[in-house]
Amino acid sequence: MTGAIAPMATRAHGDHGHGHGSSAGKTTMTSVGTKLAAELQGKPVVVQIKSRNCPMCRAMEPTLAAIKDSYRGRVTFVTLDVTDGAAIRGAERVATQAGLQDFFRANQTRTGLLLAVNPASGMVWEQFRSGTPEAQITAVLDRAIAELAERK
Repeated sequence: MTGAIAPMATRAHGDHGHGHGSSAGKTTMTSVGTKLAAELQGKPVVVQIKSRNCPMCRAMEPTLAAIKDSYRGRVTFVTLDVTDGAAIRGAERVATQAGLQDFFRANQTRTGLLLAVNPASGMVWEQFRSGTPEAQITAVLDRAIAELAERK
């Protein structure tokens, strides 16, 4: 496949604001485990696990807000908020609708996790962390959009 985006082996930022230890933050994510829901097909999906108490999540918000604005209609953004019990219940519903329920169960303590995902395969194109330059994220999203368009 020409110009395919290979999954990146980077480290997640995880566990900010939850105090669940540092081991979860060292896991390399290459897949969310399965193809995503039918309504998410055709556009790259950015999955974020966040908490309002997470300093890394808060630090990434301005960059993510700019990207969401720039890519409105071309990229689907799925935010899974784990700030408190009510937020987690809402995130579980969102994860189930998106086909991410197993991924969410396994990773809900990994706040600061931001992934660009191929919805057709569930493969992670790239994993980002706080401090990732906006240009790096947009370059991945541009390539992902082109790759999905090429497959149509």
